[in-house]
Amino acid sequence: MLDNNGSEDIKIDKDNISSLAEIIVRQKLSENYKTLSNGAKIYILASGWETSIIEDSNNIAIASTLSELEFHIKDENCKNILIKLGSLISDEGIERICTRNGSTKAIFKEVKD
Repeated sequence: MLDNNGSEDIKIDKDNISSLAEIIVRQKLSENYKTLSNGAKIYILASGWETSIIEDSNNIAIASTLSELEFHIKDENCKNILIKLGSLISDEGIERICTRNGSTKAIFKEVKD
């Protein structure tokens, strides 16, 4: 349907907004990551809405410690791992565990905006 200006009237609902937010986050992630020596990538997320979008997506495990990270990396059913702001996990620790386990899973790391 066209509005008074001849433009198409776009209906925005919750699903459309969620889909658009996911697209925006994925685009930002494709530009903001660190590649580890074994080929695994740490995708950097700004704390806030970007993290919420990833956290609400399917098949994401949350790791707060190195032992939780290693558990999720070894879990064949886990494809994506989120490390939240304030977790006790350094980039060096992530690299050690990914290298030791041969993992190239997607790892998302929340950082202060």
